Amino acid sequence: MSGKFGKWVGQTQYIHRSALNCLSPEEQEFVRAENNKLTDSLFLWNVVKIDHQQPVLSFLEYENFETVAFPALLKSCTIDLQNGQIQKRVYQQENPPILHRKELLLPPDHARKAEFEQLTHQLESAGLFEDVKIIGHRQNWFRLIHQSGFRLQGHQLVTIDSVSGKDPNARVYEEEPTSETSGTSTISEPGNSDDDSPAEIIERHRTAIQRGQLSTPMQALFRNGFLDGTRTVFDYGCGRGDDLRGLQHLGIEATGWDPHFAPERPKTEADVVNLGFVINVIENPDERVEVLRSAFELAHECLAVAVMLERQAGDAAREYGDGVVSSRQTFQKYFTQTELREWLESTLGRNAFAVAPGVFFVFRDDEAEQRYLSEKQRNRGSVQHLLENIPQPSRQDKLQSVYEQHKSMIDMFWSRLLFLGRAPLPDEIQDLEPLIEQLGGLKKSLKLLMDLFGQETFDIAARLRKSDLMVFLALLAFEKRKGYGEFEPLIQRDIKAFFGGYQKAMDTARALLFSIADTQQIAKACQLVADQEIGVFDPGKSLQLHVSHLDDLPAILRIYVGCATRLYGDIQTADLVKIHIQSGKLSLLSFDRFEESPLPRMMLRIKINMQTQSWDIFEYGFEFPPPLLYGKSLYMDETFPHYEEQIQFDEALMEQVLPSIKGYGPSEEEFQQLLRKARLRVEGFSLVRSNDLPGLDDPCGANFSYRDLIECGETQARTELPNLPQSPETYWALEEMAEKILDPVIDYFGPIELTFGFCSKKLATEIKKSIGRIDPKLDQHAGHETNTKGEPVCSRLGAAVDFRVEDESMKEVAQWVIENTSFDRLYYYGDDRPIHVSIGPENTRQVVVMLPRKDGKLVPKVLKDPMALDEY
Repeated sequence: MSGKFGKWVGQTQYIHRSALNCLSPEEQEFVRAENNKLTDSLFLWNVVKIDHQQPVLSFLEYENFETVAFPALLKSCTIDLQNGQIQKRVYQQENPPILHRKELLLPPDHARKAEFEQLTHQLESAGLFEDVKIIGHRQNWFRLIHQSGFRLQGHQLVTIDSVSGKDPNARVYEEEPTSETSGTSTISEPGNSDDDSPAEIIERHRTAIQRGQLSTPMQALFRNGFLDGTRTVFDYGCGRGDDLRGLQHLGIEATGWDPHFAPERPKTEADVVNLGFVINVIENPDERVEVLRSAFELAHECLAVAVMLERQAGDAAREYGDGVVSSRQTFQKYFTQTELREWLESTLGRNAFAVAPGVFFVFRDDEAEQRYLSEKQRNRGSVQHLLENIPQPSRQDKLQSVYEQHKSMIDMFWSRLLFLGRAPLPDEIQDLEPLIEQLGGLKKSLKLLMDLFGQETFDIAARLRKSDLMVFLALLAFEKRKGYGEFEPLIQRDIKAFFGGYQKAMDTARALLFSIADTQQIAKACQLVADQEIGVFDPGKSLQLHVSHLDDLPAILRIYVGCATRLYGDIQTADLVKIHIQSGKLSLLSFDRFEESPLPRMMLRIKINMQTQSWDIFEYGFEFPPPLLYGKSLYMDETFPHYEEQIQFDEALMEQVLPSIKGYGPSEEEFQQLLRKARLRVEGFSLVRSNDLPGLDDPCGANFSYRDLIECGETQARTELPNLPQSPETYWALEEMAEKILDPVIDYFGPIELTFGFCSKKLATEIKKSIGRIDPKLDQHAGHETNTKGEPVCSRLGAAVDFRVEDESMKEVAQWVIENTSFDRLYYYGDDRPIHVSIGPENTRQVVVMLPRKDGKLVPKVLKDPMALDEY
């Protein structure tokens, strides 16, 4: 290629489509010829990438080149110029590669080139191009801009302070929910080192899950007394720091480091080091060993290691190294319990102790190991709900001494206090009187608990209890049942403590009850739930969620649902609940095998109308076909069975079959048609290639049925042989032939006459007897059929047809096919004879002219230039 025009990365040249005329005529023709090999009509490339070291040419589709300052790479098609193979790739939307210095790709006279150059100068002056290793993908790039005190305003770099102090770009490209592991690993193929190359990208941070409590290994450390406030903790691979925030809230000195979310933080030594769900997402075995040893070197006493076990692995993944890569581009190395123990012990040379499935402790300190072994049989119990996250005592010597002296009774007292959400009365803590006396009375005891565990946690418990009480009283008001004197003593005490008296409590409850008729308040509450990523929210219309999340709703929505429950009865038999924002209705949806099926069938829908205090019941399965629930993962969290498998299934479904999986899409019959068209079937929680054969009268392209391409030709019409393909791949090849060759020809020239299509072994034998000229090993009419040895009849595979267009020059038709379609071979017999066209895996675009000899026989001549047909 000429000169140094365009953007150069090493020996690779990038040129915008509008600048192709800056190349020489020969170079332009070369690019145009390679472009003709692309048959994907939805691929709208705007940049060509030329590798000057290897025989490779790539066509790249970036997002809006004019308006986006750093366009994201959407798709690429890479052509191997030696073998003609084409590799297509669609880049993930969350964090795609982006293009810098785009002005270099444009022609000199481009109207906005100076504007784009000015932005590049600003970025260079700000030093934002210095570390080229981290700027190639969108999220890191915009994070760097923000951290440097800037934001983008069109194609201008401005300081954050000069606008609003906030960076909207940082919000637009914010990362996934917090994770215990993070980082992105890119494994380039040989010869492809720049950001736009077709590389295997392992998105480690996409294993992210959002937690409301401590992670599994941290809970194991807590149960075994290592998070008692006397030890420092370091979280190796801390993600966004959910565990760190929880530990710091508990009064524990905790720090962390993460290669993706916190790379600037130092790796520091600590008494306890956590390596939770890190090594299982590292695809390089040597790097796993390095990370394990590095984490162990930081631990003074104990290293906690947690991984995903083999039994947790899903099916929707492909093998990669010694693990698998999911459709989300996340890697997982699934261990067995025994394998993990042996690997830890052989790598670190220390004993590894199993404390939970997939969780081990490895001690660096011999005395700490002995203490653990001597105390591990002690039943420490498990702290539930708020107790899972309660802060352990502060490290102030006096408080610590008191706590250690009365630990079990203080824990019991704190648990009861959180249950009540208020100060207890004397008869509610009679069994704790000895403790209270030793601590100097109830008032001093309560102050001690607040100093030990924190006022904030108690305030949360109080708010939760008061909310529960308001829901309880509001629903009683709805039913017009019970007076204060009929309440049990505990509720009477709660009412007095939280509201001061019965009348004030009921006034508050009734006001909350009446508020469920306020659609604006209902909409606002639904939005709050949606912000927590619970269920599926249709703004202004509805919130739909799994019944297991009902207790997570704000009080107004719990009352809304509770009123419907009082009208209808128990709703726990339903799977999903739908809150209708505007109509005062609630729908209960029950599905067949909700947890076990990736696409559950709705069997029952109950719509409760609270305004008319009536309900309608809709049963499915007899008169009405059951609708399928698409996007089930939207209603799940990590506690559900098959959670990861469902996510992978839904992503594959959206990518390969449906443009959207939210809500109730096509009927099951329509869905099966879509699956058939995509040549897929559902197997467990996976989409796999279908082996089902279509019917002869099923559509094959827009203008034909399979029968049309199978029962055509003089010999087949005369003999009426069945001539049926046995291989599903043959049917799919015939469909590809119809869609990519025949339908476009018909759209341009009008109706065509098929003179020969699929040819079975029996039909080939009959043709050879009657006519004599047929070569099944080469002509591709046998499709993907096999012989008695199980080998393809024609190694070229694909499919072939012969056809003609009435009242048209077949040379003109052949030239149109050559110029406008992707084919494997085309045989031209004469202007008034049918042409033979095939498609195949290689699509070599070979054109053969059959020239007559003096004796009348035809001799094939392969054209070096397919466009030279008009010379014959």
